Amino acid sequence: PIYNLEYRLSADIDWAIRAAKDASQIHNSNQVLSRFLEGGLTEHNIKAGLKERFRIMRHFYGLFPTILRHFVFGIRLTNFYLKHRRI
Repeated sequence: PIYNLEYRLSADIDWAIRAAKDASQIHNSNQVLSRFLEGGLTEHNIKAGLKERFRIMRHFYGLFPTILRHFVFGIRLTNFYLKHRRI
């Protein structure tokens, strides 16, 4: 799939979901195919990044499943805040 430049912070997540959905078959190679680095644009814009990721996930998975998944993200955000004292 084409990289969607509509998303400033989470285009990689959108692309990965679309690639998996478009695949005729998915095989676990037990190898790292992609490694996302910490300290990128999303980490410095956590609120905007979470909103964008929520919008992408809602598009692919629906509202209720996305809300459930974001409880985990909320825990991660809380841990980040406790560690760095910023959001």
